[in-house]
Amino acid sequence: MSERTSASEARDYLLEAKELWERYRRDGGNNSGLEEEAISLIRRAIECASRSGDRTLEGMGRLDLGVMLSARYETTGEVEDFEGSAQELDTALILLPSDHDDVPQVLAAMGSVVLHRFMRSGDPTFLSEAIEKTQRSIDSCRDVSDSRLAGWYSNLGTALRFRHAVTDERSDIDRAVEYGRLAVERTPPPHRPLALGALIGSLIQRGLRYNDLDDVNRVAALARQALSLVPDGYAARGQVLGAVVAALRVDHHLAGRQQSLDEAIPLQRELVESLSPARPDMALHLSSLSDLLRLRFEQLGSRADLDEAVAAARRADEVGWAAGQSAAARSLSFKALAEVLLEEGDREGSAGASTESVKAARRAQAAAEGHPALVARALILEGNGWLFRHSATQDPAAVQQAMSCFERAAEHFPDDDAQRGVLLSNAAVVRLNSLPDDAGASVLTPIIDELRRALVITGSHTATGAQTAANLGAALSRRYFDTRQASDLREVCELWSVVAGLDAAPPQQRVRIAGLAGELLMLSGQYADAADRYADAVRLLPMAAWRGADRAGVEAQLAQARHLACDAAASRLAADGDGMSALQVLEAGRGVLWTRLLQLRRGGSDLERWNPQLAERLGEIAAQLERLEDFDELRSARSRSGLIDRRALLAAEYRELVDRAIAAGHGGFHAPPDAPELLQAAEGGPVVVVNVSQWRCDALIVSATDVHPLRLTALSLEEVEQRTADYLQVLGELDTARTLLHQARRARAANPSLASVRAEDAARSQLVQATQRVDALLDDMLRWLWDTVVQPVISELERLDLLAAPRQEGSVPRLWWCLTGTLSLLPVQGAGYHDEMATQAVPRTLLDGFVCSFAPTVRALARARRSAQEHTGRSEEGSMVMVALPETPGHPSLPEVRREEDLLRTVFAKDRLRVLNGGAATRSSVLEALHGHRWAHVSCHGTQDLNEPSRGGLLLSDGLLSVPEISSGRHRGDFIMLSACKTLTGGRRLPDEVISLGAAVHFTGYRHVIGTQWSVGSRAAADFCETLYTELATQEGFAPARSAAAVRTAALRLRADASLPRYSWTPFVHIGP
Repeated sequence: MSERTSASEARDYLLEAKELWERYRRDGGNNSGLEEEAISLIRRAIECASRSGDRTLEGMGRLDLGVMLSARYETTGEVEDFEGSAQELDTALILLPSDHDDVPQVLAAMGSVVLHRFMRSGDPTFLSEAIEKTQRSIDSCRDVSDSRLAGWYSNLGTALRFRHAVTDERSDIDRAVEYGRLAVERTPPPHRPLALGALIGSLIQRGLRYNDLDDVNRVAALARQALSLVPDGYAARGQVLGAVVAALRVDHHLAGRQQSLDEAIPLQRELVESLSPARPDMALHLSSLSDLLRLRFEQLGSRADLDEAVAAARRADEVGWAAGQSAAARSLSFKALAEVLLEEGDREGSAGASTESVKAARRAQAAAEGHPALVARALILEGNGWLFRHSATQDPAAVQQAMSCFERAAEHFPDDDAQRGVLLSNAAVVRLNSLPDDAGASVLTPIIDELRRALVITGSHTATGAQTAANLGAALSRRYFDTRQASDLREVCELWSVVAGLDAAPPQQRVRIAGLAGELLMLSGQYADAADRYADAVRLLPMAAWRGADRAGVEAQLAQARHLACDAAASRLAADGDGMSALQVLEAGRGVLWTRLLQLRRGGSDLERWNPQLAERLGEIAAQLERLEDFDELRSARSRSGLIDRRALLAAEYRELVDRAIAAGHGGFHAPPDAPELLQAAEGGPVVVVNVSQWRCDALIVSATDVHPLRLTALSLEEVEQRTADYLQVLGELDTARTLLHQARRARAANPSLASVRAEDAARSQLVQATQRVDALLDDMLRWLWDTVVQPVISELERLDLLAAPRQEGSVPRLWWCLTGTLSLLPVQGAGYHDEMATQAVPRTLLDGFVCSFAPTVRALARARRSAQEHTGRSEEGSMVMVALPETPGHPSLPEVRREEDLLRTVFAKDRLRVLNGGAATRSSVLEALHGHRWAHVSCHGTQDLNEPSRGGLLLSDGLLSVPEISSGRHRGDFIMLSACKTLTGGRRLPDEVISLGAAVHFTGYRHVIGTQWSVGSRAAADFCETLYTELATQEGFAPARSAAAVRTAALRLRADASLPRYSWTPFVHIGP
């Protein structure tokens, strides 16, 4: 074959290979067959060119082969391709004439390869070489309109950005931004996303390093622009996704925008799933996914996010070693693992997590040798691990270890780096928290000075700066209590006001800080300012109940503000005695979960008239959010986390639409309660709201025209908490005794023997003793409730002439109660001196003097009064459904359930009564029945978890019908009798959220609810129901409006029955108008 023929064949092969390569790129790089064929043809072209002796032609072929191998390395991570690319490009540069048009491209490709050498090895000398070669490629390009320049500008900017991260030379990052902008300007739209990604990376780095918020504020918009420009099948989509995620993460970090974090997570997950496990940067992307999920877990508390974060971090650890990836990748994978281990340990209360986390952090340090920034971050994590150990074990040596880690980490950052300020702040807080409570100003002042220096570095306009400001405020407040210097108090309030008003700070932190400011001002006697700060905290509280979070996460966040609403109301009363303002702030901060639910379901006619499309979309989002509310039954953490992603994006859209409506003056359905709405609750009689706070306790007596505050001087939060604890303990002991007797009876039935008979007798004796303890405690508690709460309120009602309305002879006045805090767990309905009945002409008991009802919140009562009475169009209009389960596996029999069923059959005609019993009483059938019937009676076992009240519910034939499941329904019922244990028992951890089964059916539509505050005996429940339905069954028909009076009559009869336990009547309560 002649040299001419070989050269001609080489050109043909080159042309054909380039055509195949272009097809491969247009197909999105998904057809590996095309890629292999193109590379094979290029090799044959090089072989032919070599035989022909045409050095230029061979150099052109080797350039193309180097580029193709480099691209394949990007996809597969095969080191052989990487080394082959470098060798081919080196040879191409030797073969091509120095003035050849392809020399600039060879230099640019070589610069890219050398940059990858840096990424694999971490050796900074490769950075300068990469910059030098890329700069030469640009300088040697003779045609300033050459389209390839845009890519070279972008590559040079990336290399300069990497070098800045190593050397901290400001000129490098400024040039990186400049070249990034040039690249974007010169890149045509189809390829612009990649250039935008490179520019985004440089803007992020400059903004973070030099606190340039102008740079940072631009990146989120640029990221979304880049993503919108990515065409289908775009080969470099992965690189664009990486830049977009980085921008969204920074936007969330500095601006506090939850939406950015929620957008970033599914994009990062997509990026991870699209990559080959052998990719050199796989561990980095897995670690990034773990970090993002961990951040969302910290904010929203969803366990699914934490589970997926742990899995991603462990996979990053495995990938980092298995693929022989760079030291930086291994270090970051260890870092991510250390972080999630700490979160998991904190969630589970596991002290062992600190040991694992410290080990992972030290592995990260070892892997990051030569990378100061990575070493510093690993040291920070080790310090956090030691702090966690100290919190779990109280080991003082752990504090010293943490301090050492933070101080060593600070040495790796320049004096003006924000991260250095964070470290100084952390170290100061460690010292602050290790001080004894009586530490004086001489010890506190150096810590305060250090925190001030830290704040100068971090500023107070970012999330990290907000934390530093909060830390400084905490230190100043401690010194204030030692010295009472007014200047310290002013500075604290200024700092905390900045943090509370900073959108970039997490909502939970803003709530906490505003609450702390209110507390400090109360302690210093500045009541009006305190009331304002507390009001700010309450206004922020719904943000902690963000609609993108699951129920468990929201409950965990709300638990941190357990007394906030009550303290806010107390501070307002201390400031000016304004009862209405106190009630408004109290109502705004209570029942946040129920308010969220009702807001999702309720739009407004004004909104629909203004923008029907927006109102319709809000309704669609609300329905979808409700369907995504509970996903505990999903087994896959990945599936659960995907639902979190979906819910988060829906919540962000919902918030955006609501903001539009509010800005246009049409957002009234999201406004806090106004005075007319609250006063409407008292149309049928006075409503007594008892506010229990650390500052003071008051009754807010709501009449149809005003709110009248009454100071309850004998009541205190401390005593309420202690008496509640004692009450719950003896009731728990009573429950345990009943369970033991049930087990003993079953054991004797299964194996009759002298031992089993004795065991049953012993269990029966324990039950008698437990009952006696309950009676003794209730004797004292009911008197105390009368003296401290009820009697002062009745006296005030009489003074205000609110009980003086004419009434029929023998009738009893109505009174509604709304209790706050753990007082809501106590039997206020039984308050009084019941042992004096035979000697007192006028009984000192609430039961004898009033018909009492209770309301979870004043707004709930007002809403029940407004509820429509019509039930047209419903197939089961005016009918009763009964759920009857006398037998539930694993639980004591309820023989009196059949008695209740017989009772209902006498009250309701056969065609007006539907009974679900045995296997027919399933969760789905009961939910359907509650929706389709006007009246309901549920007789079965009930349960409640005082720490996790949403886990309470009804025990049906196929399992627990929980509070969240009940909440998912929409009912228009008039009456429901919950003849089961604990159906109106709320949560001890979240008493003001009023989370109980009874509250759930009331908030979702049933106007009159009768339930139990604690466990009740089967016979007592049946006796109660017999009197109840006798009172409600009138000649005109069933009369739910008489429910409250019927409950009182039934309780009076139970009290008079000497054959029943003494206080078997106290658990029964009516909720409604």
